[in-house]
Amino acid sequence: MKPLLVPALLIAALSGCMPTKQASPEQIKDAPAARIFPIDAQGEPTGTVTVTRDVGFVGSGCYLGVMVDGKMAAHLDPAERLSLALAEGRHVLTATPVQGRGLCGVLQSEKTNNTRRRSTEINVRAGATQAYRLYSSAEEFPVIEPAF
Repeated sequence: MKPLLVPALLIAALSGCMPTKQASPEQIKDAPAARIFPIDAQGEPTGTVTVTRDVGFVGSGCYLGVMVDGKMAAHLDPAERLSLALAEGRHVLTATPVQGRGLCGVLQSEKTNNTRRRSTEINVRAGATQAYRLYSSAEEFPVIEPAF
């Protein structure tokens, strides 16, 4: 019985039972410029939108993409932050899997990744800062939601 206990616990731990969590302020760093992509020009007035990727085991070896209004804005590693000045009004933030790093997306096509995207509609207010978190789990597709 005991010889089966250790493998069973290991399988449970690696199967998505360990969720991600919001990064502490000490852990957060800005995403490198090489993984931030240009989006459409934003008119005045603007508000600030920050997206911070959670930390944790699940999905930590893969980038997660952040899209703004259908355009890729960044590929984020755990504990990385993207800050954007967006025009006041309605925008759509999308979390998406990203191919091309390690084993991430090896067996997935662009079409498959497109079906795994999850979006949230936001309303940017001039002069205000809004924070969002980006995370994935073994049971869910990538998610982007308000951070508290």
